[in-house]
Amino acid sequence: MKTEGIVREAFADAKSAMIHEADIASVAATALTADGHAGQEYWLTGPEALTPPEKVRTISDVLGRDVRYIELTKNEIVVQWRQTGYSDEDIEFFLTMRTNPPQAGYTVLPTVEKVTGRPARTFAQWVRENAAAFGA
Repeated sequence: MKTEGIVREAFADAKSAMIHEADIASVAATALTADGHAGQEYWLTGPEALTPPEKVRTISDVLGRDVRYIELTKNEIVVQWRQTGYSDEDIEFFLTMRTNPPQAGYTVLPTVEKVTGRPARTFAQWVRENAAAFGA
């Protein structure tokens, strides 16, 4: 991605409501230091459920340069995962999460704002904060 401006990923329709790591930390800090959180269980998500092509468009927009999405086939991504060193069990899990994900993986919840009093951070915010990792 850094050198050629291409993201190769499979399962273009798979949505994910990824959460910013700072939001996880904010919820944890609030739950540990404020009253009323004892015994609570919080499901955390980001404020949007995005597909891989939507994530790539966001990266491109935030960085101000062309970043393209190339969809890999299931077989191509499995080969890539194997070459990376993932076990068969890991690969089965990855395939399940992308082809038949649990609803919790793509359902946006207001938990971050309810617990912390501020909205969850967007993927675009995360990209801006981590632009150097993308070679920007």
